[in-house]
Amino acid sequence: MRARILPEMAHRRSLGPHRRRPDPSGKLPGRSGCTPRPRETRPPPPGRIAPYTSPLTTHSPRRFPLSAPFTLLGALAATILSPGALADTIIKVDGSQELNCTVVSESLTEVVYKQEGRNAKRKLAAGDVLRIEFSRFPDQVDRAEMAVIDDQIPDAVADLEEFVAGVVESGKPHRKHPWSGPYAMARLVELNTTMGRWEEVVQAADTLLSTASDSRYVSAAFLAKAEALGQLDKGKDAAKTLEDFLELIRARGLSDGLRLECQLAQIVLDPELKGRKKRDRLAALSGEAGSSYPVVRNRADVAEAESHLESKAYGDAEELFERVISDPKADARTLAGAYAGLGDCLFQRSGKESAGNKDKIMHRALLAYLRVVVVYRDQTRYVPRAMFFAGRVFDQFEDDASKEHAQKMYRAVRRTYPGSKWAEEARGFKR
Repeated sequence: MRARILPEMAHRRSLGPHRRRPDPSGKLPGRSGCTPRPRETRPPPPGRIAPYTSPLTTHSPRRFPLSAPFTLLGALAATILSPGALADTIIKVDGSQELNCTVVSESLTEVVYKQEGRNAKRKLAAGDVLRIEFSRFPDQVDRAEMAVIDDQIPDAVADLEEFVAGVVESGKPHRKHPWSGPYAMARLVELNTTMGRWEEVVQAADTLLSTASDSRYVSAAFLAKAEALGQLDKGKDAAKTLEDFLELIRARGLSDGLRLECQLAQIVLDPELKGRKKRDRLAALSGEAGSSYPVVRNRADVAEAESHLESKAYGDAEELFERVISDPKADARTLAGAYAGLGDCLFQRSGKESAGNKDKIMHRALLAYLRVVVVYRDQTRYVPRAMFFAGRVFDQFEDDASKEHAQKMYRAVRRTYPGSKWAEEARGFKR
């Protein structure tokens, strides 16, 4: 059995969660007329691990010579290449966008911005904002984001730590980009989560909560801190963190969407909730979120499907994942989780199929995993796992080319996400 291969996606680049894509000409957003410069090699500050540099990646358009199994995936990869203008984009919870704007400030309750060509400032409730794609950063944050694009995540963390330390020491927001301090702190939380560095996640979240307590990123910091504490087997501390978050939501009159998001985390992180009881709670929360909060609804559905996966109810899980995938209001993070979960369902189900059906199902699983790797590369919570299991699927095929693609996937996980659970798993499949 041979995996179907299509031409290399030679011009694919990855993207940080809030980062504009590089212009194919080589110019960088926010650096008009500049071309990418090689990353500096500098000694690490005392006590810090030397920056990690992946031999897989450079500033050239090609990342690694992995081919995907279907032409559709190549087409999907091509869609992420369109260059953005030098303006910020605000993506709202309802899916609409504010284009060609400049974000002036962010807070726990609102986002202030200017529309291109207009002097008047406009405001959006923070609860209505899903995410912001910034086009300009302070130089050090910009360099960190370029490191993320080049899959040099530990190096990006080092740059962000340095920038945050400067912001904390000065006690003042960045003059030109006042939102950049909390943004960098939030990125540290995200990237450390990706690498499974749970102690560092807690530290980064605490820094944000103590020094930028009115930031729009406070909600994500509470949720990430609770998750990290759960991973560290500190269930009581995780529960207390979520209780503190709920109290903040009540005290500041924040949106019902945040309340539901917090309650979702309470269900997911409760070690006493398992099986049917857990799924019933998740289904009830999904129903409460309904059409008013589709992002929370879909995330609850993914969590319910993952619970079905744990119970080896692959058919029920697959149905829920497919439902989320077909929802036009599902956000990128949720879709990445749904495609990764769908790949898991198909991978597990393939072992019980006849030879002819197994081939088709394995290719569907491979497409689901690679869709996460290609289309949702910024969703680093799911990419390492998807990379690893794409390698596992390639390994099921008997031809030498597929075996080599599997090894490339394992190497990519180890080099890009060192220290993560999936990097450790990949070591067991090294040839």
